[in-house]
Parts: sequence; C-alpha cells; structure tokens
Amino acid sequence: MSGAVGGAATAAGSGGGCGGLCLFGVPGAGGDGGVRGGNATGYGAGGGGGGSNAEGGNGAPGFARIYYLSTYTVA
Repeated sequence: MSGAVGGAATAAGSGGGCGGLCLFGVPGAGGDGGVRGGNATGYGAGGGGGGSNAEGGNGAPGFARIYYLSTYTVA
C-alpha cells in the first residue's frame, strides 16, 4: 500500500491522510487555532495537522499484510 498525501493546510489544521485505502485506521482530525491535531487510530492512517503554533497529531503504526497462494487442494 502506498501512502496518500494529506490535505493542504488552512488557518485550521487539516485532517490526516490515509495509507492506501485506509481500511484499518481512522485519520486524526485537524487542530483549530492553537489546538494540537488529533491522533490517528488503528493502522496506516496519518495524524491531523496542528492549528497555528500547535503540533500535529501522531500517525497510526503501519503494518504488513502477507498473502500466500497455493495451487494445491486440501482434500
């Protein structure tokens, strides 16, 4: 999965972007004014952007999903 680019910042902080389709996480909300951005939850989501003079939120941890395909049939 490739990461998606977050939205452009405005006077209020922007919400976080998602990695790939963001099926396993919720991005953090953007901060407003001097409020810190929200933290992401789950996996693969970005933290929210901070408001003016405030830090952004933490992103969620990433993960690797492994598929195994076999041509053998179990009887």
